[in-house]
Amino acid sequence: MISAETLAMPDDEVILRLAEVPGLGLWAAQMILLFTLGRPEIFPPEDYQIRKAVFELYGYSYSEYADRIDRLVERWQPHAALAARYLYRLRNPGKKGAL
Repeated sequence: MISAETLAMPDDEVILRLAEVPGLGLWAAQMILLFTLGRPEIFPPEDYQIRKAVFELYGYSYSEYADRIDRLVERWQPHAALAARYLYRLRNPGKKGAL
């Protein structure tokens, strides 16, 4: 269970706190913020499904993605999590819970 103190923290601090749990890394912490805590500004740029969706939509190569993803996410703020959920759904159309 996540404490009320943790829930009140900024995203970066929650990610650091979750990453202290053995077996949880950056990606897992971002997924918890995105899908469990519903944080609106979180965007997991290294998630495979999200990366592949951006490749499809924008026609980026891997190197272009690395160079441009931060600018895309900035444009999507403060709703980057919603963009991430739509990108995830694009790659997983039948999966429940992505939106």
